[in-house]
Amino acid sequence: MEQEQFDLTGEKEKRAPRKGGCFGLIFFIGFVIVGCAVIIQIITIIEGGMWFIPGDPQNFDPIENYQAVADHAGNNVYLTEIRAQFVRRDGTLELGASYEPSPEVTYTFYRITGEVNNAPQGVQDSDAVTYREVSVFIRTPFEIPFYNGGDSFQFNPGMDRYSWSERTGVPPQVVPVPTCSFYDLWTDAIELEDANRDAVARITYDIDGYNFRIDGTNVRLEFDHNCNVID
Repeated sequence: MEQEQFDLTGEKEKRAPRKGGCFGLIFFIGFVIVGCAVIIQIITIIEGGMWFIPGDPQNFDPIENYQAVADHAGNNVYLTEIRAQFVRRDGTLELGASYEPSPEVTYTFYRITGEVNNAPQGVQDSDAVTYREVSVFIRTPFEIPFYNGGDSFQFNPGMDRYSWSERTGVPPQVVPVPTCSFYDLWTDAIELEDANRDAVARITYDIDGYNFRIDGTNVRLEFDHNCNVID
């Protein structure tokens, strides 16, 4: 008759418990949680009107990328203003620049949301509509998470759309699609005002045309919609 095998201590040989299965399960659960969080974040970004900056964020051209921004603003929008803060000599912005405040561009549009029959006092019925302004902000991508309602955060990929409350009345005047290169405006500023080539400019485009200025200097020029200097 066979005898049981004992080790030197007189106890039966024991097998070590298997730990790999527990670690694998924990890893899988963590992977699923992280994956779901990423998917939720992406959906939130898209639904919130945020998307990636068109073109190169380090050399963003507000005019060259205008159509992509207008498409992001939505269908049937009308441009009323562009504000570009800290435009370099080559007509672009370095959105990842280290100085503060950071370079950025704000595009303002509006869309008509309805016709009205009873306009406010002082406004003709034929001119009054219900409309909503839409702003598209181009900023440093992924720099800082911003809070939504104080209880959540999102990472902005760089292009953020915001729709303002509806209004009833006469909407702002529409401006033509911009065609003047900011590089050309800079060239005139250098030739006419001896502007510092290493400076950065603020450029506004609206119903009056283009306004070019460099903070801390006397450099200030105005251009019409056809890129001609206004005396």
